[in-house]
Amino acid sequence: MADRTCSNIQIAEYLRGFMAGRVAFDAIDSLLIISGAFGIFRKDLVLAISGFRKTVGEDMDLVLRLHRHCVDNGIPYAVRYVPEPVCWTQVPSDLFSLLGQRNRWQRGLVDCLWHNRVMMLNPKYGNAGMIAMPYFLVVELLGPLIEFIGYAGFIAFLFMKRLDPLYVQLFFVASVGWGMWLNAAAVMLANFTLHRYARIRDSYKIALLGTFEYLGYRQLLTVERLIGTVQIWRKNWGVIKRESITSKKTEPAK
Repeated sequence: MADRTCSNIQIAEYLRGFMAGRVAFDAIDSLLIISGAFGIFRKDLVLAISGFRKTVGEDMDLVLRLHRHCVDNGIPYAVRYVPEPVCWTQVPSDLFSLLGQRNRWQRGLVDCLWHNRVMMLNPKYGNAGMIAMPYFLVVELLGPLIEFIGYAGFIAFLFMKRLDPLYVQLFFVASVGWGMWLNAAAVMLANFTLHRYARIRDSYKIALLGTFEYLGYRQLLTVERLIGTVQIWRKNWGVIKRESITSKKTEPAK
């Protein structure tokens, strides 16, 4: 049951990220990442930037360098998110693999932002440089640190009896409830608009189980992402255990 709940939370995370984040950044021409498993790139432009760079965040790094190459050389281009195609991927099937994946994602983010730092707040690169780059710096890279400080401070003030118990209860209900609603809404929106699942009960199940993200799951990943932020020196992908349709097996991380 725990593994199924974890898998459903990951599905809700993906749907929320794609239906909200990717759609929004696409609308303002500032997409910084096309997930490697779901992306199609122009071969001539990829060859022009010498293909992949050695990093653990290849998909994001490729898109960032394509932004830079096209802008620097005056090449008309567009980076688009198309929500209609259906793509399936195997998510990590155990907690250790999940933590390893999120650690790698965070290390890749730090490396990609640093390598392409010339774009940061540079009007030359349009909304990608002025909006998306600062967003990924503050929300995605520094977000785990800010969130962790918030948790630690909240607990400290609680033990110091500097918080009103009623306020604590209301804050908890409001924050967790809002997060649960966002997940459920993203899943239902994806199914109602794109009809991802043939059986409506499947989308209801994912929406329901996805609400548990804010009851320990998110906090655990926040700590792991914080660890990944300071482990930029690690360049290995690691091995992630994934559960296939018919059996469990270990495959290289993707």
